[in-house]
Amino acid sequence: MQAYLIGAICLLLFFVLLIGRKNKKGVWLERLSIFWFRFALSICILYIIHLAFSYYGTEITINLFSILTVTILGFSGIGVVIFLSFLK
Repeated sequence: MQAYLIGAICLLLFFVLLIGRKNKKGVWLERLSIFWFRFALSICILYIIHLAFSYYGTEITINLFSILTVTILGFSGIGVVIFLSFLK
């Protein structure tokens, strides 16, 4: 039941984004959707890096700080997270 509710809310926000693209609310929703896409993509990238590095014996932690670092900084955030993992 909760999944249907979350899906309906996301679908509603998507249609609001498509309809209200010209006003400030549409720009805000577009930026929010870009942020959530980058957030989800950074989780996937960090998980792949975690699997690749754990094969060689180095652990890359996946937590909220590392996810937000990669989300905000992009490729340089990946380098920061890998560097901080080697420091510990």
